[in-house]
Amino acid sequence: MCPLKHKLADSSQKTSLRWMLIVPFLLQIAVALGVTGYLTVKNNQNTIDNDSATLREAVTAQIRGGIDTYLMTPLLVQQINSDAIRLKTNSQNLSELEQSFKQQLQQFQTVKQITFAKEGQLLSVNRRLSTSTPIAKPSSWYQIALQTRQPTWTPLQISADPPTLSFATVEPVYDTSGKPAGVLSVDFELLPISQLLKGLKIGRSGQAFIMERSGQLVASSMAEQPFLRNNGNPQRLDAALSRSPLMQATAQYLHQRFDNFNNIYSSYQLSFDFNQVTQRVQVTPFSDRQGLDWLIVVVVPESDFTGQANANIQTAILVCLAALTLATAIGIFMARSITDAILRLNAAAKRFSQGQLAQTVEIKRSDELGELATSFNDMAAQLQTSRSQLETANQTLEQQVSDRTTELQQEISEHQRTEDALRDNEAQTRAVVTAIPDLMYRVNADGIYLGYVRANEFTDLLPEGYNAVGEHLSSYLPAEVAQRHLYHLHQALTTGRTQMYEQTLTFDDRVQYEEVRVVRSGDAEVLFMIRDVSDRKQAELALHQSNHELANALQQLQATQQELIQSEKMAALGQLIAGVAHEINTPLGAIRAASGNTAKALEESLQELPKLFQLLSDEQQIKFFALLERGLKAQTHSTSTAREKRQWKRSLTDYLENHHIDQARSVADTLIDMGIYEQIDSFLPLLNDRHADWTLQLAYNLVRLKGNSENILLAVDRAAKVVFALKSYTHQDYRGEKSLAQISDGLETVLTLYQNQLKQGVEVIRHYETVPPILGYPDELNQVWTNFIHNAIQAMNHKGQLEIGIEHDRTHNQIVVSIIDSGCGIPAEILPRIFEPFFTTKAAGEGSGLGLDISHKIIEKHAGTIAVESQPGRTVFRIMLPIER
Repeated sequence: MCPLKHKLADSSQKTSLRWMLIVPFLLQIAVALGVTGYLTVKNNQNTIDNDSATLREAVTAQIRGGIDTYLMTPLLVQQINSDAIRLKTNSQNLSELEQSFKQQLQQFQTVKQITFAKEGQLLSVNRRLSTSTPIAKPSSWYQIALQTRQPTWTPLQISADPPTLSFATVEPVYDTSGKPAGVLSVDFELLPISQLLKGLKIGRSGQAFIMERSGQLVASSMAEQPFLRNNGNPQRLDAALSRSPLMQATAQYLHQRFDNFNNIYSSYQLSFDFNQVTQRVQVTPFSDRQGLDWLIVVVVPESDFTGQANANIQTAILVCLAALTLATAIGIFMARSITDAILRLNAAAKRFSQGQLAQTVEIKRSDELGELATSFNDMAAQLQTSRSQLETANQTLEQQVSDRTTELQQEISEHQRTEDALRDNEAQTRAVVTAIPDLMYRVNADGIYLGYVRANEFTDLLPEGYNAVGEHLSSYLPAEVAQRHLYHLHQALTTGRTQMYEQTLTFDDRVQYEEVRVVRSGDAEVLFMIRDVSDRKQAELALHQSNHELANALQQLQATQQELIQSEKMAALGQLIAGVAHEINTPLGAIRAASGNTAKALEESLQELPKLFQLLSDEQQIKFFALLERGLKAQTHSTSTAREKRQWKRSLTDYLENHHIDQARSVADTLIDMGIYEQIDSFLPLLNDRHADWTLQLAYNLVRLKGNSENILLAVDRAAKVVFALKSYTHQDYRGEKSLAQISDGLETVLTLYQNQLKQGVEVIRHYETVPPILGYPDELNQVWTNFIHNAIQAMNHKGQLEIGIEHDRTHNQIVVSIIDSGCGIPAEILPRIFEPFFTTKAAGEGSGLGLDISHKIIEKHAGTIAVESQPGRTVFRIMLPIER
């Protein structure tokens, strides 16, 4: 260690002062610029990664939403036709079905063809023609529908003239006895999906395509078709054989990465190199309950994002180089300005040491080096004067040396001691004054300066070198400042207490804040001590500015939190929109079917009603209207199950056969549909009449009018309930003020929106106590209920038991909301982290990790708390909200 110190000391002694000033300054600048450049490059790379991931996720979400919307149309058409046939529409009358299919083709432009097949008969309607032909052997799609016994998709196929890629949804239809009534098929093209992909903005040169698990192309954002023409025959195209080099390379990379496309279970964000450019890829599975299983692929070259980043890096490098050059020039200039003056002083000192006392140093500066040069010149002049005086005195002394040697020695000794004492006293006084940063001056009771001591670094109003002693305060001070000084001077003399106050003086380019103390130092004089407190004032102003900026940041943070809550609400609504659409489309389909049945029944009844009074006697007419009244009442109070209806049908058929009623089974079917199960003795004469079939059909049509009307009312009430819940959920209160909220209303609104998911297999159990409303933010509380109920449904995989409780804890004057699910539970090791922002156990793309964090902050905003307990098969979240009075 010691040799190293010696080497460093020797090196510093050999290095010139100019280099010792320049090198450390340049090293600091170079290190700062290097760190700045590195952070700039790192930040640009992070920005590229984030922008690329955000773009791919947004494009994937657009594609998923577009596919869901497009596939909803054939499923809706399928549901309408299936409900119409199932609700006793005459499936034997193919002409009526044909008219209905033609109307649907006009209403739904994306549907290509609608087909209904049953044993031995096929009805097919497309936009050019409709055919009804007998068939000897059922088609493959017919067999697929009967085997699956539920709606399903057919394999993709290439239709001709012109060739397009299309497929169909097929569904078996069963009559009331459970026997197959036929199979419905709705065909549609996939061209709109390709148009959707082509319309997307994917960076500058990004691409998107959809393929099946087999690797065959479904649609792409490129101009090529998803099939090839081989000798005039179109064949499906593999994505790995696409004419687009980027799509081909992406498909080959994914196949190599996962070995098999069937191994892609969730969304992945990947990257690979193609043509010496990094490509960012996101592959996301897309499936539904009808058996659809596709892969959505979005690929974006990293160069789409690096253009601006590279420009920023080049700009930063140029700025750093310019700053380094400028700093070097400034450092050299400053070092030269300092060292040149020191070198001139050094040369003058060397000449002075050689006895050249008449020379001076010419340095025109007002800083410390200028003062040093002035002191050097003064010292040289004084020494030269002293030398002349000494020479004169020496000549005089030499003449008197013989008689005054002893006396002269004594005088010299005394003079030397006096000079030493004065020198010591002057040094002490100068040290004390130098240590005090204040400007000090003594003033008598009339405001006349008695003494004036300048501080080293204090700027005052008196001219440089001006002797203020004997002058009045108002000589150079502004009138306002002088009056203030005189007032406090008299106060100090009168009271004997130290006066303190602050004042502000303005110089050429700055404002100086001063603290003034006036101390009584005698019967008729005071001592003014003035200190420059500009640094302290600037610090106070900076603190005030910092507090103001923190207040603004807090307001921005609160606004950001509200935007995040609304974003989470809209994200949840986006996940629910398909279910809400289904909940609305189902009653609309029922209304449409019931309206059609009503129109048909009314038309038939109006045509046949005049014959009633011609064919039936007065007694038979009375029996007819009694039968009609019985059927209308049964429609109002009908709550029978299908099993009960089958039992009554068998019993009624046996009863009619025992009374020799023709076609007893058909008559029993009609009576059961009218709601008449028993006590039909009075109607037997009417049923034995030769016009019994006609009479019974007329009564059935009239009764069916009321049943259809009630079905329409029920469907309207159901749709209105869903619309009201959706309106309540999407409402946003911009006032930011608390209002009274009923907890049960918010919970029921969320349950209504989740009805489509709940009915898949979730049993909801409610335990609601009557509790008072709370004062809070209803919209934000609805977001809390949405997050907890959504998580519970996902934890149970849409099958299980969901318990929701509301109770009034009077001990703590609070409302306790409990949400309990029978899901898999939360592992103990991650339970403490569930309320951390961005923490999630879901797959990429299925959750942001902000739901529980936002819910926790909303409950804290309401001065509430959340408690959680979890074990396999039971997870309990309890939300405690205080009741404000």
